[in-house]
This record gives sequence, C-alpha cells and structure tokens, in this order.
Amino acid sequence: MRSLGLTTGTTTDLVFTDAPSTAWYAESAAAAQQAGLVQGFADGTFRPNAPVTREQMVSMIARAMHFAGKSSSSDLSALNRFSDRMDLSAWSEEPAALLLNSHIITGITAASFVPKGLATRAQCAVILRRMLQHLEFIN
Repeated sequence: MRSLGLTTGTTTDLVFTDAPSTAWYAESAAAAQQAGLVQGFADGTFRPNAPVTREQMVSMIARAMHFAGKSSSSDLSALNRFSDRMDLSAWSEEPAALLLNSHIITGITAASFVPKGLATRAQCAVILRRMLQHLEFIN
C-alpha cells in the first residue's frame, strides 16, 4: 500500500465482516478496498490471517498495476506453457497472463504455475519489486 502512496483509508467504509475498523491493519485494508486492489471473498470476508495463494497474489498485483495506470497485454496464450493451467480460477487467468507477459512473474518451474500454492514472503517481495520496477517507481 505504501509503495503505491496509499497509506490510509476510511475504516468506516470497510465492508468485510471479519475486519473490524479497530484492527491494526484496518486503514491499510480500507485503502486497498477503496482503491480496488482487494475485493474480499464471496461470503463478505477478508480473511486477514489466511495465507495468500499465488493466483490471489497475481490478481492483487495486476489490480495495483491498473490502479497505477500501467497495464500491459494479457494474452492468455502465455498460460499454455503450464501443465496446470486448468487449475487457475477463471478470475485469475487474465491477471496471471498480464504478469507473465510483463515478466513480473514466472512459474514455479518452466511447466507449472501452481496457482493454488501458497505464495511465500520471498515470492511476494520479488513480485512486488518487479511490479515497482515495471511501473518505474524504483530502479
């Protein structure tokens, strides 16, 4: 959030049923929600303590790129190299293709993306750095 210049949001507008406005992360979650970076789950939850999957990560990063005003091609054929392409949720296909085409993310191996796999802190840090470089926010 801070890397995009979004430091606080209006916590009274936070709509997630499991994210109280008094939580330590409430202002950041509200800013992310208000900027369209996070949408939460269909049941109205945010799940702040749940691990993030790789497909969730690419979706948030793609939304951050769009928010920053820079998107690239999301040619879905880029996904065809992965044997587990069919494991991608429909909502994550375009974001995954966008990040692949932008050289922000790669597969776990040359032939597997592992969309339902948990994103590690290291993976998130690398993807965030690559996004910021792609946006020309950092060198």
